[in-house]
Amino acid sequence: MSKKKKNSLSDLKLTPTQTRKIYNIISELVGDKKMPEIEDEKEYPYVKGHATLLADTEVAETYHLYISLLNSSVKIFRRITVPSNMRLEHLAKIIILAMGWSGEHLSMFQAQGKYYDSHEKDYDDPDWSSRTIDSMAVTVQDVLRKKGQSIKFEYDFGDSWMHQVRLSSIEEHPSDNVTVDSGAGGCPPEDIGGVWGYEEMLECGEITPEKFSLAVARYAVANYVKRVRSKEQKYVEEPTKKATTKRAQTLRILPYPFSISTIRQLHPRTLQPTNVDSDYAKFANDMERALLESDLPEMVLTANALKAIISRVVMYFEDIVADAGMWRAFVRKNQELYGRSYPFYESEGELYVDEPDINAVRLLVWDAFRDFLGYDRVINPENQVVNEIAKMLYDMLESEFEKIPINEAMANYFRKATFANDFYETCNVLKWIFFDCYLTSDARADDIVEEIKTKYTCVMKDEDAYLQAECSTPMFTQVGMLALLPKEWLAMFVGEVGSKEVAQKIADIEATIPVEIMRMTSYDKHSISFETPEDKKIVIERGPSYNISDSKLKKYSGAIGAYAKYDGKWYPNGKELWGDINQIFEEHKQGLQEEEGLTQQQYDHLMESSGGSPLLFFKDARKLKAFLKKEFNADEVKKALSDIALNAEDIAMFAPGPDKPINIMPDVAAYICDPRNPYYDQREAKKYALNIVASRNSVPGVAARYLISHKMLPDAAINSTKGIEYGQKQLQDNMDFFARAYRREMY
Repeated sequence: MSKKKKNSLSDLKLTPTQTRKIYNIISELVGDKKMPEIEDEKEYPYVKGHATLLADTEVAETYHLYISLLNSSVKIFRRITVPSNMRLEHLAKIIILAMGWSGEHLSMFQAQGKYYDSHEKDYDDPDWSSRTIDSMAVTVQDVLRKKGQSIKFEYDFGDSWMHQVRLSSIEEHPSDNVTVDSGAGGCPPEDIGGVWGYEEMLECGEITPEKFSLAVARYAVANYVKRVRSKEQKYVEEPTKKATTKRAQTLRILPYPFSISTIRQLHPRTLQPTNVDSDYAKFANDMERALLESDLPEMVLTANALKAIISRVVMYFEDIVADAGMWRAFVRKNQELYGRSYPFYESEGELYVDEPDINAVRLLVWDAFRDFLGYDRVINPENQVVNEIAKMLYDMLESEFEKIPINEAMANYFRKATFANDFYETCNVLKWIFFDCYLTSDARADDIVEEIKTKYTCVMKDEDAYLQAECSTPMFTQVGMLALLPKEWLAMFVGEVGSKEVAQKIADIEATIPVEIMRMTSYDKHSISFETPEDKKIVIERGPSYNISDSKLKKYSGAIGAYAKYDGKWYPNGKELWGDINQIFEEHKQGLQEEEGLTQQQYDHLMESSGGSPLLFFKDARKLKAFLKKEFNADEVKKALSDIALNAEDIAMFAPGPDKPINIMPDVAAYICDPRNPYYDQREAKKYALNIVASRNSVPGVAARYLISHKMLPDAAINSTKGIEYGQKQLQDNMDFFARAYRREMY
C-alpha cells in the first residue's frame, strides 16, 4: 500500500450540492433516509467565534456519554466520547447532530435543579435568561462528575423531546477527541407532538421507525467540531505527543494514549497496582506508534480501534509473561470443547501457552475487529488486515518477551484468589470480567446494563437503578468469545493455576433473576426468611453486611432486589428496596403461571405430530395458526402468535421441551436443511444461513444451538478470498465457536 495522503470528507472543499450527493451515497450504503441539512455559504448557527470548544487548554479526563431518548417504545440512543472540559453549549449541539435533530428548536440542560442554555438565543420571555445559567460558561465536568451520574437534555420546548445524558465511564488521559461511537434508532420526525405523538403515529401505522446512520452522525459531528475549531484559529497537531506520528497528523488521527491509569483500569478491580504497570503502558504506546506508522487502512487507526486491538494484546502479553492463567484456561477450554487449542488456526509444532503465539494474537485482533466494527459486520478470521496487524504486534511481543518484567501481583492473583474469601470482592472481579477483562470485554457491556436498568427505574432513582443493574447483570450474562458466564470464566482462571476447591465455590454461585420479589415469611435476631414467586426459599443472615432493623421488618412485607448464593449463604447483590409487596408478589406469581410453556403431555403430543423432532415448518402465519388451533387451546395459540406478523412466511417452530415456551421463527425455514422441511432453499441458504449463526436476534439462542449441533445449516459460509467453498468449510468446522463469539449472551 502507498503512503499517499488520505482525506476525510470534512477535509474536502465541497460545494453544498456535492456534499448532498455524498450524503446520498452514504445513505444508500447504510440504508438511512434522513440526513442533516447543509446550508449554502452559512456558518453553523451554533458556532460562536469567541467561544472555544474547550474551556481549558489541557483536558483532565475523557468522558464516555450515553444519550437516550426517554419514554420512547423504540430504543433510540447514542454513545459519544467528549473531553470533560468541553463547554456545555457545544455538547448540546453535538447531541442534536448525533441524534439527527434539525437544530431549529431551542434546547436546554437540567442538572441538580438548575437549567443551562445559551444566553445568545432570542426568547419570547426577556426574563428567561435571568433564570438560567449560560451553557457557554459551564463545562461538561461541572455537571457530570462521577460514573453513573446523569442529567436531562430537552430539545424543542413545544414537543419536549427529553433525553437522558449519562456518564457511563471515565478515562484519565489527555485527549480532545470528539466522536460518535455507536447508536441505534433514528430520531423521530419533528413537530408531531413529542414522544406521545410519535407513539400514536407508530401505533396507527402512519410511520415506521427510522434507521440510525453512524456514518452520517459521525460526519455531522466531525464537521461541526472542525468549524468550531476553525473559528478558534488554532488546531492542536499533537494532542498526545508520545503516540502521534507524521501519518497520524496527515490523517488527523487522534491516538488513544495508554497511560498507567489505562493499564490499571484493565486489571481486576482488587489487584494491587505495581511499578511494572508503567512498562506495559509504555509498550502499549510503542505498539500504537507502530500501527500509526504502518500502511494499514485508516479504518483501523481510529481511537476506538486502537484501544480495542492494543488493550487485548498488551493484556494478553502481561498474562502469559506472568503465567497468570487466563490464556492458559482459554486454551484448555477450547481443547475441551473442540479438541484443539484455537478455532480457525492450526499451530505449527508444539504450543507453549506461556510464550507469545502468532495465532493467539490473530484471534485477539479478530475479536477486536468484531468489537469495534459491530456485530452486523462479519469478519473472516483470516482477513488480510487482521493478519498484518497480528504479525506486526507478534514480532514486537517476541522482541520484548525476555525484557519486559513480570507483574508478580498478576501472577499470584488467581493462584491465591484471596478475593474469593468475600462475596462482594468476588462480585467486583465478576464485574471486571464483564466490563474490562481482555478475554471477555465487549463494547456492548454498557448497553446491556442499560437494558437491565430499565427494569429498576420504575421503583428506584436513576443512579440506584444503574448500580443495581451493574451488580446483577454479570450474574446471568454470557460474555467473551466462548459465551460463558463471568462466574464460569473466573472459575476457569482460578482452577487453572489455583485451588480447585475455590474454583468450584465460584462456579456454584447461584443468582436470582435481576428483579426478584422477595416476600418475607419470618425473621428472628439471626436471619430473615423469604419466598419468591417461583417458590424458592431464601434465608439471609442478619449482620454488619445485612443490617435490617426490626422496625422495618415489622412495617414492610418484603423487598425487591437481586440476590446471590455464595459458599452456602445468600446475600443481597446490590441495592434492596423494602415495601409492601404482597400485591405485586401475587400478580407476578400469577403471571409466571400464565407464562409457563408446554406441559409434558402437550410436548409429547407435539413430538408425536412432528415425527419425533422439536422442529416444524410452515409456509406462512395462516398455516401455523391453523396447526396450533388444531393441536392446542385458544390461549396457547394467542400466546404463541403474539409477536408474529400476520404476513410472516417461511416459519420454523421450535419446541425446546416441556415447561418451556415455543419459539416461532419467521423468515428462516428456507435456510434450514431438514428432510422434513419442504421450504428449504439451498440457493437462499448459501446467501443467508450465516445470519442464524452470527446474528444475535435472528433466532433464539436455544434454537441456534439445536440447529448447529444437529448440522442443519450446511450451507452457511463466510466470505473468503480463497473462494466460497473454503469459506464454507471454515465456518462449518468452527460454527459453534463462531456463534458463541458473535451471539454471546444471545447463544
